Amino acid sequence: MKTMAFEYIPGKTLFHRLDPRTKFLYWAVVITLAVSLGTDPIYTFVLFLSLLLVVRLSKIPMSKVAGFLKGIVPVAAMYAFFNLLFPPTATQFTKPYVFFYVIPNLLPITLEGSIWTFGAVLRFLIILLVIRTILMITPIRDLIIALVKLRLPPEFGMALSIGFAYVPVLIDENTKIKEAQEARGWRYEYRNPVKRFNALLRQMFIPAIFNSIRRTGDIAVAIESKGFSHNVSGRTYMRELKYTKEDYAMMILLIAVLIGGIVIGPWGLSWAYYLNSVEAIKRFLHL
Repeated sequence: MKTMAFEYIPGKTLFHRLDPRTKFLYWAVVITLAVSLGTDPIYTFVLFLSLLLVVRLSKIPMSKVAGFLKGIVPVAAMYAFFNLLFPPTATQFTKPYVFFYVIPNLLPITLEGSIWTFGAVLRFLIILLVIRTILMITPIRDLIIALVKLRLPPEFGMALSIGFAYVPVLIDENTKIKEAQEARGWRYEYRNPVKRFNALLRQMFIPAIFNSIRRTGDIAVAIESKGFSHNVSGRTYMRELKYTKEDYAMMILLIAVLIGGIVIGPWGLSWAYYLNSVEAIKRFLHL
């Protein structure tokens, strides 16, 4: 089942068998740890490795992860570039070790800024990769049911499921429109960006919008004809979600890890603090 960013890879591993609500807890714990550990490169790197371990244990091909990370390299590089030039915590640097200046006596590239940026990029990758991992080990329908079980309005759950399901349909329709227009001699690869945008707007975007409006009307009629709005609160589901012993054990482990991460982070004992890593590296390099 391939739907680009929403690709689900079937499997029978422990992480595949977990209840989607447990996977939501895992997502929340990883995001919280990524934030609470700050940008310390050591602890953040350990968290990143743990995420890769989950991917490995879930038997997800590493080529999928590599392809995903490769796709976000330009964004991560831009994010790193600006954080390296303008680190938000530059005022905390008491005696920064300067590698060089981008402009004489301006925009210094420092050891402290480099370490902070490395941790920030890792945190950025963790936040994106954990979402990607959850989507690869959980069918969209189970995620939607889990959200409804977590008190999300059923109407909103239906809208989400239709939105997710419509993404590959929209891509396929746009491909067909493009191929049909090109078969009629349509050109859009102009060097002039205004001409290029105009060609895409008139010959691709407008037909795609009309198709989407037509399909939306068909979906609305189908939903109403099947009595979707009747007794929404009393609706049952073909697949009922139930917690297992594995879910309870995983939730206990996740909560313990979360508490431990908060305790050692900047909000607690401040062991996971990037300035500690800076001092350790300076001592190691005798700077």
